[in-house]
Amino acid sequence: MSHDVQLEGRGNGYGIMLPCTPEDFGEFVSGLLGKPQTIEKGFSGPFDVSRQDVINTFHLVDQRVRQQNEASLVHFTIRILYEDSSSVLLNGLDEMEHYTEVKPLVSTGVVLSWSYLIKFQNKKNSRKARHRFVIYQRHEQTARYRG
Repeated sequence: MSHDVQLEGRGNGYGIMLPCTPEDFGEFVSGLLGKPQTIEKGFSGPFDVSRQDVINTFHLVDQRVRQQNEASLVHFTIRILYEDSSSVLLNGLDEMEHYTEVKPLVSTGVVLSWSYLIKFQNKKNSRKARHRFVIYQRHEQTARYRG
């Protein structure tokens, strides 16, 4: 049996033949669509987050995830939050490193999000895992991103 994905014509449409059993495919899809575990912890106080802090945090989380299991990074985003309730979504470190805000806005927070496909040691199929790291201002506190 070949392990290549095949595209077959069927009347007026096309179908994809996958090299797995329907049960394996179902388990794979449910792993992707299943609700991931959530762990949260809040910290109070002023924060000053630099571009280099974001880069270091990305590499720290990425290294830890890859050390624990066989993982492939699917997507990484940085959302910068501003005092006028606007935000900017940047897709990856490269986009962040080249981004400069042209408006005179004051940042109030940053949200880092990772999406991985992880092959856990005790599971047959890969699972989706999401990690979010959020720093934001509450009331009189200060959380500032210096990009």
